[in-house]
Amino acid sequence: MPISKGRDGWQAQDYIHLEGDRHLRVMTHKTSRGGIQSNATGVVIKDGAETWEMFGDFREQIARNPAGRATEKGIATQHAAALANISFVVARAKAFYIEKAAKNAKEQADDAMADFNYVGSPMHY
Repeated sequence: MPISKGRDGWQAQDYIHLEGDRHLRVMTHKTSRGGIQSNATGVVIKDGAETWEMFGDFREQIARNPAGRATEKGIATQHAAALANISFVVARAKAFYIEKAAKNAKEQADDAMADFNYVGSPMHY
């Protein structure tokens, strides 16, 4: 569990491989309203760069402690607690991406059928 001091104070971050280039980033940090929180976010790591889709990738708040102090010990304690049951979050993230892939495949099939059924289409007979 790498803990570092960033621009907003102490933070902890871990990555869990999901499949291919996709990972689950688990991060614990100070919130802008005080306290500390732990989040899991689906990210793609490719060629050393990390990317994510704002409204299209998995994101879940794992834990929040509004009274927690963002000390090194506070961050480490909450991050360890967040990772203790991470298997449930990983399962939800994998299910999210399976559902997303199925939805994308259905949309592509519907688009292909729309092209096929279009009377002026060269595929229509």
